[in-house]
Amino acid sequence: MSRTLKLGGALAALTLTLVACGGPAATPTPAPSAAPTDAPTGMQGNLTVWQTYGSGAPGTTRGEPAALNAALAIVLSENPGLTLGGGLGTTEVGFGDLFTTYQLQAGDGLPDLFIAPNDSAGDLARAGLAADLSSYFTADELSRFSELAINGSTVDGKLIQVPESLKAVAVYYDTSKITSFPATTDALLTAVQNGDFKLGLFQGIYHMFGFWGSFGGELMDGTGKCIADTSGVTDAYTYYAALKTAGATWYGGTDGYANMAAAFNNGEIDAIIDGPWAGGGYQETHATNLGVAPIPAGPGGPALPLTGVDGWTINPNSANLALAVEFAKRMTQPDVLKTFADLAVHIPADTSVVSTDPLAGQFAAAVLSGLPRPQVPQLGAFWGNFGDALNHVIDEGLAPADAVTAACAAMNTANSL
Repeated sequence: MSRTLKLGGALAALTLTLVACGGPAATPTPAPSAAPTDAPTGMQGNLTVWQTYGSGAPGTTRGEPAALNAALAIVLSENPGLTLGGGLGTTEVGFGDLFTTYQLQAGDGLPDLFIAPNDSAGDLARAGLAADLSSYFTADELSRFSELAINGSTVDGKLIQVPESLKAVAVYYDTSKITSFPATTDALLTAVQNGDFKLGLFQGIYHMFGFWGSFGGELMDGTGKCIADTSGVTDAYTYYAALKTAGATWYGGTDGYANMAAAFNNGEIDAIIDGPWAGGGYQETHATNLGVAPIPAGPGGPALPLTGVDGWTINPNSANLALAVEFAKRMTQPDVLKTFADLAVHIPADTSVVSTDPLAGQFAAAVLSGLPRPQVPQLGAFWGNFGDALNHVIDEGLAPADAVTAACAAMNTANSL
């Protein structure tokens, strides 16, 4: 049901013109009235839909692509007058390209809508590139969604996406190699040093952010000013370096995430940190030997992974805005959400939906105990600066204090603070 987005292609419009010709005709004899036909029912029209479900270590019979196909089969069978991508299905966009590509094309009305985490929800809303959906929902319609889901889908009092699921990272581990995953940072470091199991870590700041809470680290104060250099963030970066020295494998670079997932799938490493979106693929390769545990707590308290909200963003420039909203509403009904929960370990935004997947409850705990992703504009200067700081510490051996101080200063400079 998906195809790969190819940028730079020309868009062609086909116009069918019917031309009637001929001389005057005699007045026809009225034909007998035909029996009335049923009017079309359901959604009618064509939508361009973007999704990134191929980016997260997907499986074949389980995982996000499989869940999407199963969900679309339900919705399209109910609505024979609805087509996606002119009958070609949804368009798959690499997650790393999604928001930049969308901002370049949204003014032309493409796509009509997309499904993605609320990573850039605030930026898109402030740029006028996310439709305000508040008037399309009644209070009763919104009441079935969790407060966390609604808050993560709201910017400046406006509902800017239809919430689908919640997500935060946790530890996946091979239960045939690890009986119980270490609950503290000290115990984890000791286990890696002793060679009790092989730990693999994606060198991305989103995946590793949870350890900040373990060491009492904070990113910003109430004004949006970076205070990471005055809290426990340096200790977290020091811990990253200690894990490398102990023998943990870090996966960086363009293919770092894919390489980490592949290493876990083929048994080269025994534990990783990743999100629920990848659960279906890992279940296929590990069968019953797959466990999930929280990121270890530390001297500063419990880990605080960022909790995000996946949702449907509607392009305000869409020529099919009302249809796009109707589609997004249908794709967030309980039966569809349960399909994603059971096949792709999604944590449903609708509190009434209960998954049969044993991993779902473990990830739900990670979601509820995480730090809700801030939607303030200052967050935009966090990702690159602190991701670079992680690379400098792991790849170049830069002192953690120097890396964190430089990243915080650069973030504040970018935000004029």
